[in-house]
Amino acid sequence: GGGAGGRGGASRGADSGADSGASRGADGGADSGAVPGAQGAAGLGISLETSFAGSDELRRLLRSLIEKRLAYPALARRRGIQGRVDLVLQIGKEGQLLSGSLSQSSGSDILDRAAGKALAGVFPLEGMRMDRVEVVRVSIDYRLP
Repeated sequence: GGGAGGRGGASRGADSGADSGASRGADGGADSGAVPGAQGAAGLGISLETSFAGSDELRRLLRSLIEKRLAYPALARRRGIQGRVDLVLQIGKEGQLLSGSLSQSSGSDILDRAAGKALAGVFPLEGMRMDRVEVVRVSIDYRLP
């Protein structure tokens, strides 16, 4: 019972740490690409921060692809598990995933694995060509109504 609620509270504290990271980005970083209503009914929120200011197209494409693949894990929903997963991706010039790492766990392996699986499934980004390697911070909020 009460263990899942404690984890959800702990992950809320991580939110304040993410804000300082967002201020580090250029103009586009302040907007961070939060999509509060995109999958609100499903209890999912996605925000993206790219390493370079001119990366709006990349943010839009990633957000769209992640939204299509992301789902609230049924087991986590049944157990009442909530949390925020923060990942850092390094994307190559031709849209390939060079590396991906968990920068902040939600406190639940179920949510962490679901987020990682959803992100891994969007690569390679077809037709995407960039001038440089991009570092993208992705935050996924799993919240139950």
